[in-house]
Amino acid sequence: MENRPRTFELFGYDFMIDDQFNPWLIEINSSPSLGYSTEITEKLVKEVLEDTVKVVVDYGMSKKWDKSKIDTGKFVRITNKGKFKYNH
Repeated sequence: MENRPRTFELFGYDFMIDDQFNPWLIEINSSPSLGYSTEITEKLVKEVLEDTVKVVVDYGMSKKWDKSKIDTGKFVRITNKGKFKYNH
């Protein structure tokens, strides 16, 4: 991962849940598929893309004092450096 000013990158995280409900990280994709392979992925992809625009455009272009009022969908800011994680 390279830090490039005024850019963003969307990563895809693949998890598996075992029979004890423990999550296992399988892989991280730097170019995740955004295809609609199932009804669930269709819903998730549409939500992620809409919320990504909210973060990149609405939040990213807003004034510093106005950022707390911006709807970022299911993205939640987790650091003071403006980084977000997605809660689905």
